[in-house]
Amino acid sequence: MSDSKDNVAGASRRAGVWFWVATGIGVTMSLFQLYTAGFGSFPPMIQRSIHMAFGVALGFMLYPLLKDRPGSKAIRGLDLLLGAAAVFACLHIVFTYDSLVDRMGLPTTMDLVCGGILLVLLIEIGRRTIGWPLPIIAICALLYNYLGAYMPGMLAHRGKSIESIISYLYTTTEGVFGLPIAISATTVYAFILFGTFLVKSGTGDFLTDSAYSLAGTSPGGPAKIAVLSSSFFGMISGSVVANVVSTGSFTIPLMKKIGFKPYFAGAVEATASTGGQIMPPIMGAAVFIMAEIVGVPYVQILFAAAIPAVLYFLSLLLVIHFRALKMGIGGLNKSELPVLSKVLKAKGHLIIPPVMLVFVLTVIRYSPMKTAFLTLPVLILVAAMRKNTRLSLKDFIDAMKDAAFISVQIIAACALAGIVMAVVTQTGLGLKFSNLLITLAHNSLFPTLFLVMVVSIILGTGVTTSAAYIVASLLGATALEQFGVPPIAAHLFILYFAVISFITPPVAIGAYAAAGIAGANPFKTGFEATRIGIAGFIVPFMFVYGPSLLLIGSVWEVITTSVTAIVGILALAASLEGYLLHRCPLWERFVLFGLALLLIKPGLLTDGIGIGGMALIFLMQWRSRKNQTGGPQPSPQVG
Repeated sequence: MSDSKDNVAGASRRAGVWFWVATGIGVTMSLFQLYTAGFGSFPPMIQRSIHMAFGVALGFMLYPLLKDRPGSKAIRGLDLLLGAAAVFACLHIVFTYDSLVDRMGLPTTMDLVCGGILLVLLIEIGRRTIGWPLPIIAICALLYNYLGAYMPGMLAHRGKSIESIISYLYTTTEGVFGLPIAISATTVYAFILFGTFLVKSGTGDFLTDSAYSLAGTSPGGPAKIAVLSSSFFGMISGSVVANVVSTGSFTIPLMKKIGFKPYFAGAVEATASTGGQIMPPIMGAAVFIMAEIVGVPYVQILFAAAIPAVLYFLSLLLVIHFRALKMGIGGLNKSELPVLSKVLKAKGHLIIPPVMLVFVLTVIRYSPMKTAFLTLPVLILVAAMRKNTRLSLKDFIDAMKDAAFISVQIIAACALAGIVMAVVTQTGLGLKFSNLLITLAHNSLFPTLFLVMVVSIILGTGVTTSAAYIVASLLGATALEQFGVPPIAAHLFILYFAVISFITPPVAIGAYAAAGIAGANPFKTGFEATRIGIAGFIVPFMFVYGPSLLLIGSVWEVITTSVTAIVGILALAASLEGYLLHRCPLWERFVLFGLALLLIKPGLLTDGIGIGGMALIFLMQWRSRKNQTGGPQPSPQVG
């Protein structure tokens, strides 16, 4: 669930002897989180401050000031000193918790000193782990809170003193120890740990091999493998970059081998890996935060997200299929692919833990944290059924260490997002921004949706999805809900565009990671990923205008809306690639795109025109191909 697991690995190698110290801290952190997940967490402030203390300690050890070269002993000493100061500031809450309760949150001088130190160091650890964007937003939020009286027009408010700002952010559960870090300290970490154990057991390899077996021989097979394996792997990792690196190192060379251009191969992998964060049942860390903000059970969001996620991946598969047919690219030979029966025999038992996870979440309906805790021993026992999947002591240590290392970025992002949330709450900025959006959009839903989309993409530039979603939802969700958009639809809309920022230039992190593997131009790969991932831009509008795609409404509405959405996705993919049953002339491509847009908004008239127009073009192409060839053309030969 981190967006740069490989960066963590690189940083840890540079840490030398301190890497082993960090490993010990990471294992201890995982044991602490397991204990609290299974046997009850501590009071909120204590639980969250200990969790953050682990995170900042690891952050300053794994992300040194001089990242790209070994630092001097003085610089390394500075890293350790800053880390120790941050840990002390976190644990000060633990040591003085009873006194803080007795004082009803009234801060002492020591509280203010520790709070000020922690705020500064959280901004620094955020800069080191996730880059400048979110720390800059947090700094701007703090300045806005302090200088409110000097703000123009509707942005003005009564400014807060430095003491009141630090006190609110540090000694309450509304600031850095607020909702985002609360979710990180409970549910998110439990799922990260479950995911690292899944990877160590070989579940990721099993899912990838299954994808090879299922799609390898079809036209453009390796590209479809990338889509399937990335969606499978994304359910486990929830990380775009980790997904790209893990699956792309195998799929991108295969795509290039059968004839796809390097930039297209990279774009396919990036777009598919990005979709992993919106694919149930696990998705990414942001969905747990969404459940708390919206105030609905986690499982309700998973069900709501299912159909849109399928539409996203269906669009990508259709684009690949049409591109392969247009270029005459077949699949791989069966001899190059794993045999599904052998894959199932060797590792099929590994499907049991994910299935049990879904069952416990959706049927028994335990909390996500308790579900992850209960499913973990099942995973360990199931993996022990075969020698090739059995976990060793080293696997246990590595899984617990990896979970802690991965969590560092999430902890930093959630702490900084807590600062922004607190400022929005204190100043009423969320409502002011929502009113501003509505004013700019002239009280019209579609322009408001467009503006929220732009804000979400911008805020997601170079920022973890969780942080981008939190900030964007604070600013934009209220505006959408004022138009009657259901809360789940409004928040999923924002999440989609926070995710899609990973393939949207100019800072398309997922696309650039894939371009590095493909040996392609990063910007060209990013623009191609945006083009073939256009469903990610359209599907959110579809479920806002047709909430039945989120299972809101009657069964009949869900079925009809889903069918018309599938037809719209088919029209969209055919328009993008200029191919349906054969190559499409330019006018047909424009018509197909228009039909896809008509099918976005549910309604008898638009759906009727869309379905009818699609049927007419399909019939015209079928008759044209039949007249030209005397019969249907076979698919390209395998290999």
